[in-house]
Amino acid sequence: KRIILIDAGHGGKDAGAKAGDYHEKDITLKTAQFVKSMFRSDNTEIILSRNDNSAPSLAERTELINKVNPDMVISLHTNFAAKANDKKGAEIFYADNKVSTKMAAKLAEKFNNCPVSTQNLHLLKNSKSPIVILEMGYMSNAEDLQFLSSENGQRENKRKIINFINEN
Repeated sequence: KRIILIDAGHGGKDAGAKAGDYHEKDITLKTAQFVKSMFRSDNTEIILSRNDNSAPSLAERTELINKVNPDMVISLHTNFAAKANDKKGAEIFYADNKVSTKMAAKLAEKFNNCPVSTQNLHLLKNSKSPIVILEMGYMSNAEDLQFLSSENGQRENKRKIINFINEN
């Protein structure tokens, strides 16, 4: 059975990016739960890094990933540009290895060929499984925030993520 781990970024007291009444931790959790609840496959299991407003540390998230040893990890986040409110759209960061690089390119296709790049981030450096971090949009951009916080936007992101999982 193939295992996909979806990491809902932030949680608990760590709200992540904030815009008005919206918090990154809530958007990522809703999206992760939506993907898990709507995904249908007999040969694939979706595991979430958190199912509630808990706040596992980066070390605990990495430990879970390395213990479960999934076939792929998708860590969900939202961006925030403090000075450039015109920045918008998705962005993907990936671990500097062949499988994660390929995953990032394929996921970027689902998100309007958004930018992809390697980053020196804890999960990317310390996870043994292929991993990408999906920044689903900018909470500092009014259009992105409307999309990210709406049920339609979350449904569309879920559909893109599920299509990506099904094709990989």
